[in-house]
Amino acid sequence: MKRLTRDPRTYAKVGVLALAAGLTVIRSATGLPRWLGWAGAVIGAVCFVPWGAWIAFLLGGLWIIVAGVLLTWRPAPADGTRPSAAAPPG
Repeated sequence: MKRLTRDPRTYAKVGVLALAAGLTVIRSATGLPRWLGWAGAVIGAVCFVPWGAWIAFLLGGLWIIVAGVLLTWRPAPADGTRPSAAAPPG
């Protein structure tokens, strides 16, 4: 882990991921709350600041976990139907 966090490209990769995902959540109706999008955008931007990159790197991992949990535990639609993965044939 020590070698991984010394490479500045690692921070840049997490920053691009968090920034792009955060902006996507803010701009579209993805089913995720907008606060999560703003948090991702801020984390992504801070990844490019040298004094805050390691904190944002850790928060980026937490952001990914929170987004995964929120995507897994989505509430059922108001009409009572369950979303399907694939459209029925025909």
